[in-house]
Amino acid sequence: MNKKFNIKISSKGALEFSLNGRLDSNSAQDFLNVVMSIAGHSPSSIGDKDKHIPSIILDCQELVYISSAGLRAMLTIKKRTDTLNLINVSPEVYNILEVTGFTQIFNVAQVKENFIMSGIKELDKINGEIIADTGGITIYKTKSDELIKLYPENIKLDDVRNELNHTKIAFISGVPTLISYYVVKIKNRYGLIYEMPSAKTVASMINFQSSNLNSYAKNMGSTLKQIHSCIIEDGILPKTSDLFLDYLKKASAYYNPDEVSQLSDIIRAIPESNKFIYGNYHAGNVFIQNNEILLLNMSGVSVGNPIYDLAKSYMFHVSESEIFAQALMGFDVHRSEIFSHVMLCAYFGSVNITEQEKIINMAADLCSALLPGMGKFPPEQIVKFTAKARKNILANSYEYIETLSQANF
Repeated sequence: MNKKFNIKISSKGALEFSLNGRLDSNSAQDFLNVVMSIAGHSPSSIGDKDKHIPSIILDCQELVYISSAGLRAMLTIKKRTDTLNLINVSPEVYNILEVTGFTQIFNVAQVKENFIMSGIKELDKINGEIIADTGGITIYKTKSDELIKLYPENIKLDDVRNELNHTKIAFISGVPTLISYYVVKIKNRYGLIYEMPSAKTVASMINFQSSNLNSYAKNMGSTLKQIHSCIIEDGILPKTSDLFLDYLKKASAYYNPDEVSQLSDIIRAIPESNKFIYGNYHAGNVFIQNNEILLLNMSGVSVGNPIYDLAKSYMFHVSESEIFAQALMGFDVHRSEIFSHVMLCAYFGSVNITEQEKIINMAADLCSALLPGMGKFPPEQIVKFTAKARKNILANSYEYIETLSQANF
């Protein structure tokens, strides 16, 4: 998209902008700056709820593509005006607006009948390179600049469609996520096709240039804080506490009834919240593009207390780093722990996080105790998880209940 925009005042007094080319990560910020500048407000004044920009019309006749960055820019504008109308929208752009749920919040008029894809797109093979392969999930970057996330054979179609819906909910709620277009099937495996910007995982970028570890860790910390500011209405996503109780149910074979009861009491002691919880926030599971953190895997998202996200991240990077750091991120233990500390300091906006880290560490012990219910692990690792749980959390359950009941981040 050119940095110049055709601008005019419509007959009804609305500001009208004509868009052309691609509205993506390379042009979205320029687009937002222009709209806010013409409307009389800078992007930095977006938080002022007492100010409203005039009604906006976006003429999309020459717009050929819009990415998640472009949609987020439109969403920002929508929050500042009573009316945002998109006119002359092409079928291709309309499809993107439809699958992301934006036709429900924008007034959209298309050029002609759209070609919304339905059902499942079946492929014989994937023409592209594997950029990640962990936990039975394989992620490909195709030659057509798309991202295909392929699930293990045991993952059912309903589960994949559920994640597609969760991605839509997250995006509309303001969570920085890649756009997921539709379901794909390759032999006996289902998957999702996403937009593929020039993004790589944070871990891969650090492993390529370790001098950037601090800046990436700070970015992840501030982004997680932003994610936790997204409020989700009741009933739209599952409760994180319910997911953890389900993990406990699956892990109950490794604990006696009294121990299961203790772990259940600890979970129930954590205050409820309606904040968006990602579930697997670590350097090997988030992407970065133009210094923007983007989420991909929405299979474990929920609504709850931020302590759950902070604890699982701490478990991956610190308390169980001997198991996860190399496998998930390609980090050694020392690098993983440094990354976590810098990230948490950015999250809390302070270099003194002793008290917060104590609470997070205790919640991470809870996560470790439930690992046998979160996935498949070798018997010797399960023995270590349960032994650690009995030594730490189960031997001091009252202290854990008292401390975690005050986890109000």
